[in-house]
Amino acid sequence: MNLLYFTVGDAVHHHYQCHFSILSFLSQGNIDRIYVYTDCPDFYKTLGTKVTLIEINRKMLQEWRGAYDFFWRIKIKLLEDVCRKYAPPSIIYLDTDTFLYRPSQTLSGGLSAGNAYMHENEGRLCDMKHTPRLMWKQINNKTFGGVRMREDLNMWNAGVVALPHEKQQDVLRLAVEICDDMCKANVTRRLIEQYALSVALQSVYALLPANGIIGHYWANKDGWNKVIVDFLLQAHMKGRLQEEMIEALAHFNFEGYPIAVPVSNTQRRLTRLLCRLFPDRKAQWLTCGQVF
Repeated sequence: MNLLYFTVGDAVHHHYQCHFSILSFLSQGNIDRIYVYTDCPDFYKTLGTKVTLIEINRKMLQEWRGAYDFFWRIKIKLLEDVCRKYAPPSIIYLDTDTFLYRPSQTLSGGLSAGNAYMHENEGRLCDMKHTPRLMWKQINNKTFGGVRMREDLNMWNAGVVALPHEKQQDVLRLAVEICDDMCKANVTRRLIEQYALSVALQSVYALLPANGIIGHYWANKDGWNKVIVDFLLQAHMKGRLQEEMIEALAHFNFEGYPIAVPVSNTQRRLTRLLCRLFPDRKAQWLTCGQVF
């Protein structure tokens, strides 16, 4: 299997999440090549020849945002770029907040059989609330990228996007066209690239869920960041070799930590209110030449 990651900016948590995800996949074997598109290649030196680094710059990212300046259009263009340059027999795009927690043979076998994967089926837009429901009102029965938006075209989570070799360029071209047409029509943007990929993959392949194989902790990032930092710091302080970390993840208790911790809107509002009513006291700083 071939993996694709995208990390941009110097916020270190994105990069240690990416490391953890890569090591989790290496712990199960069956990995041919790993591509990391990043503007911070120094974060990946310790992975050595295990990854192919593709350094990106601001000009490239701006071009991939397209005529309507939509940031997450970059995800589709990344897939296009790696498929065009390297022609992998299959490719799996992964958000950094993912990990492999079960053997990957089912996934690789499905890709070899011509199936595509996204993380999970989130259902019909018309049955959802908030942004998805608003999107549905804007696109219902209209055509984008030559595809009429129907109720049976479900929204899938795009934390995982896995394509077999067949028709890679066709499906990604279709996803770009749907994305651009929706941006042109001023459809609410937050989930456009996710829905564009969902519709394109459903239109071309049999689309299957990967959530029984790959974990995606987007709804508990704080919790998993603590788990990952603890794992990596212990490995560093105990002088573990990379192969030892990979072996440790082969036996890691992934099921021991929640991948989602829902927080109610009421709790968020109360937290913000308490922060305003009881702000932190004035911070104290050391000053140059301070004498005690």
